[in-house]
Amino acid sequence: MKATLLMPAGLSIRIALTSFLWQAGSTLTSGVFFNWFVQEAGAKGWMLGLLLALPDLCGLAGLYARPLLQSGWGRRHLWWFSTIVSRLFFVCIPGIALLHHEFPDPQTALWLIILAISLASIFQGIAFAAWSDWISLLAAPPLWGKTLAIRSMAMIATQLLLPLIAGAIRDFAQSQARMTGSNQLLIMVYAGIFLTGVLLQLASLLPMLALPEVVLAQVRRSTGLWATLRESFQQPGYGWLIAHAWCLGAANGLTQAVLAQYQYQILKMSILPMQAMFSLMYLIQLPASWQGGQFSSRHREGFVLTFGTAITASSMLFFYFSSPENWWMIGGAYVVWGAFGAVNVAGPHMALRLSPEGDRSASFAVFRLGAGMAAGLSGIAGAWWLSWQLEASTPENAMAAYQTLFLASLAGRCLASLLACGTWCSQKHRED
Repeated sequence: MKATLLMPAGLSIRIALTSFLWQAGSTLTSGVFFNWFVQEAGAKGWMLGLLLALPDLCGLAGLYARPLLQSGWGRRHLWWFSTIVSRLFFVCIPGIALLHHEFPDPQTALWLIILAISLASIFQGIAFAAWSDWISLLAAPPLWGKTLAIRSMAMIATQLLLPLIAGAIRDFAQSQARMTGSNQLLIMVYAGIFLTGVLLQLASLLPMLALPEVVLAQVRRSTGLWATLRESFQQPGYGWLIAHAWCLGAANGLTQAVLAQYQYQILKMSILPMQAMFSLMYLIQLPASWQGGQFSSRHREGFVLTFGTAITASSMLFFYFSSPENWWMIGGAYVVWGAFGAVNVAGPHMALRLSPEGDRSASFAVFRLGAGMAAGLSGIAGAWWLSWQLEASTPENAMAAYQTLFLASLAGRCLASLLACGTWCSQKHRED
């Protein structure tokens, strides 16, 4: 028996509100703000790469959502419980930041932050897998494209103004810290922004609480985890899709810490112009997400993944040819990254479509959270590689170390586009 859409308009509004609040909180607890904070706290090299990679690295724990669902947990309750536990661990981070001067060794605070992020990310991976499976049952398959597009657009909308406001507050606190010679105000502002983000993420649970648990499709207790995954890989195109997602994740992750360090230490950019570029990127992603949903509804995800990934791959060329004198050139990278709006809708849509009905948590976790794990491992490798290259180079040729990684990431992104083409061809062959 197939699940049907419950109150389509109401479901769309609730998903939009939940996604908006969650991403608003995520904006204030990760990304640029977190990057700048940990670098000012002394994180660099492999330590910076580890801190930035941990959420993705630990996210594959989402595979454990399936055994929990088999043991009797409902998707709705597992999402709710895991999210709250995750945020409780996450809220320790600003506390550590406020007390970091009490530790005899500055590295102690960074290791405690690593522990908090690891535990929070494990539970968040489980929450995400449960949420994705639950939503796929609440909405009928013909409406997945619209549902995913609405979710993506709601998350993107928070990026247009909120980061600029928070960035202006943080830049003001930073200028005051330089005038007074004390970073305490800056850390207090960071802690306040971070706590606000955690509260927004907890508030994101509220719009969905009125929706029921779906009992029309139970997780198959007699089918093991690996048997379920084998069933998914037997679907035409699923193997290509996983290869594309993991390759793209690795290529993106390779420069995760490198780009942050490059913009912070080489280009000497402040947070406000950085957030302005991010806002431009998200403005482009809004219509791209909607178009990605429209193409996905017509089973054209392979086309979107192939050409969308190829467009975003060109971003590394803008970084390669940039310098402190023409730092504005990296703005072109943020423009082409707008195509991720379509890619980030088409990929999940195809992953859901190729997963076993009523039992999608594991196969979807391999797609989304497995790609995150690849990004995390690659991020650590990229940070270590950059650190090793910088130690072996002089200040005059330090740019070459960054440019090498930009080219390596470009090659990986182009390969991901070719793998997406394999997905596209498999689907076209199946339709023919």
